[in-house]
Amino acid sequence: MGEIKVNKKKLQAISELEKSFKLNIQEEHDDLIELCTQMSNDEQFTAGCVEGFIELFNILIKYEEQLIVAFPELFKSFTTYDSELSNLLKKKIHTDLDGK
Repeated sequence: MGEIKVNKKKLQAISELEKSFKLNIQEEHDDLIELCTQMSNDEQFTAGCVEGFIELFNILIKYEEQLIVAFPELFKSFTTYDSELSNLLKKKIHTDLDGK
């Protein structure tokens, strides 16, 4: 049997980051573009992966509503994450690996 333990300080930090990200999505987007530009100008850095991430981020912003409609279960998992994790923290989870 095993028990799931969560570091509450790290969980709180993640929760704060998530709230900040949701509130400042355009600012985060602008910061990513600025970072990509800086990295692209760095001779020792290839920014292809960063540019790909920014392209994906642009798609998410542009098609946010359509994606939510198309993949409701995926986005539901984000909106219920806090409450589900809170419920999980209140319980001890045990797994019987033998299936008995």
